[in-house]
Amino acid sequence: MTELLNDYQNKKLLYELMESYSAKKSLNAAFSLRAFSKKLGVSSGALTEILQKKRRVTHATAKKILLNLSYSPMQAESFLEEKKSSNIGLDRVYQDLTFDQYEVLSGWHYLALLNLIELPGEKHNVKALADRLDLSVKKVEESLERLLRLEMLEKVNGRFVRTFIRYQTSEDIANSAIKKYHRDTLELSEAALRDTEVELRDFSSILLKINPKNIKKVKELIRAFQDEVCELVEQDDPEEIYHMNVHLYPVSKPTNVRGKNV
Repeated sequence: MTELLNDYQNKKLLYELMESYSAKKSLNAAFSLRAFSKKLGVSSGALTEILQKKRRVTHATAKKILLNLSYSPMQAESFLEEKKSSNIGLDRVYQDLTFDQYEVLSGWHYLALLNLIELPGEKHNVKALADRLDLSVKKVEESLERLLRLEMLEKVNGRFVRTFIRYQTSEDIANSAIKKYHRDTLELSEAALRDTEVELRDFSSILLKINPKNIKKVKELIRAFQDEVCELVEQDDPEEIYHMNVHLYPVSKPTNVRGKNV
């Protein structure tokens, strides 16, 4: 009898597939699921069903996929021998996300679209939305279809309406979708610093002397500040979509790793 992956193994495999596809897509925006399926040695239809959780994966297929993801035979065997998490936190990393949900969490333009359609008088045709966000018509078309599939949007009298269904992950989980989202917004910031008139942007930074035990409180203050800004500006006839990035990270190495390559 053909042995199928258990639920935990399925989650882990799905996570690996999403992370690998996301990494390749980041390097080449034209990289498609069809190209990805060819690399994995499975049909594009089968890959789509796996990502949409409509197909259970056998051990044989999983092993072939892992080997084509550059796992060594020993690593692939180890992956498939693991029946459940030996780490309490690990199950939280392999979250039960569909491919559509993963794509929405990892792409900055989805949230931008959800906010853009709410602006008064905004045109709701694909070309106009693509022009507003400086994206291709195809990308916006595919994104709107995904948001409709996930019921985050619905169409009423020819206009898109936001439903406020949300998919989110815990704020501090090292999740590849969230990492990709932040990588993309950093690239947007770099482009804005280079191309946007100074009157329409603000970039500032500050160096702080911090005891690491106070980081949690600083993060709480940053989030409270973000909420306060949103509440203030979104009430006043919004016309454009802005990104506000607050970056907090250490530039000094902790005492116990000084002199080491990290």
